[in-house]
Amino acid sequence: DLYAWGASLGLRFGAGPFSLSAEGQLGRNWRNSLGSAGISPAAMAGAASINTATGSIQDSKCYGGWIDLAFKLGPATPHLIYGYASGEGSGTDKTKATSQMIGISMPISLAKGFSLRPEVMFYFDGTNNKNSAGKGINNGSYGIYGLQFQITF
Repeated sequence: DLYAWGASLGLRFGAGPFSLSAEGQLGRNWRNSLGSAGISPAAMAGAASINTATGSIQDSKCYGGWIDLAFKLGPATPHLIYGYASGEGSGTDKTKATSQMIGISMPISLAKGFSLRPEVMFYFDGTNNKNSAGKGINNGSYGIYGLQFQITF
């Protein structure tokens, strides 16, 4: 039988104009339940595999987390964000992948219920990842830059 599970613990703390939010997650076989539906190397490595010699299921280990530090500055609230995800095979499956992200997001309130949110995010998909045979892979890095228009009801 294949079992997939996940657990997370989050927290939020605020003091005056500062706030800190964070969450940590851990589990098994997230890819099999679409619990990590992304296409980052860490998400892709989160699937169970089958040992073809014995027919047994080899569970994957999955963990990750994020932290968000924010400061209210008039109509703007800059956020500094860091995220981490990892997936690792077991037994004969030597897959191991880590992805990290760091970014800045700054919602700017222009009117009640309307804000602009410029964002810059950098993703590092691992220079020391391993495929199922244990061979090293460099998945590189990339950036995403954008501007969101947000309407809140």
